Amino acid sequence: MERIDDLQIKGLHIIQDTDLFMFGTDSVLLADFARVKKNTDVLDIGTGTGVICFLLYGRCSSAKYTGIDIQPRAIELAKRSKALNGIDEGIEFICTDLKDFTRKNSYDLVCTNPPYEKLGTGFTGGNEHVMKSRYETASTLFDIISCAARNLKPKGRLCMVYKAERIAELTLALSAHGLELKALRTIQKNAANPPRLILVEAIKGGNCGVKWHAPLIMYDNGGKLTDEMRRIYNGG
Repeated sequence: MERIDDLQIKGLHIIQDTDLFMFGTDSVLLADFARVKKNTDVLDIGTGTGVICFLLYGRCSSAKYTGIDIQPRAIELAKRSKALNGIDEGIEFICTDLKDFTRKNSYDLVCTNPPYEKLGTGFTGGNEHVMKSRYETASTLFDIISCAARNLKPKGRLCMVYKAERIAELTLALSAHGLELKALRTIQKNAANPPRLILVEAIKGGNCGVKWHAPLIMYDNGGKLTDEMRRIYNGG
């Protein structure tokens, strides 16, 4: 079933289908973390219905955004959301396999909220669309990092959200493709819980040295959203 959701930024809305993978908090946190600058070219790998492109556009409409995804239905909805929001230029959506997508050295920033799970791990229920979004059925972590590396300009940035327990695999994949880990922030449900997710920034051809940000705490001790989470949800 289709529905229209308010993105809580600049009056933008998104069309979603409940039979597909619905975007969650991790995409919202990534869009806040990415810090888009004016007149930059941005690639969103595995864009789905385009939520990260629309959230980034709401923060910086002068940048140019390209969202790619292998699922035709998701790209169809993304294009319809673009029309719904009256966006004529600035965002394009392309249905393609990321392994085939090459605009070499073209992007200042690549964002991705990739599948977190390897095949054969965790719950494997759900339809084909959900499986492709959660599990590495269509592409692996190395495929995704390879796509980012070849399409980034020298000194371009990769920003992604990923599963904390796979940080060792992630750093190996980044290093293998000439991307240097530069910034890292853990995402925690509350101060007492270990992180389940991490926000990562890497630079193509960057120097060694990682900046650790303060943890992003989602809920206070009383179970209420923290001030930072309220700011992010409100598009601040």
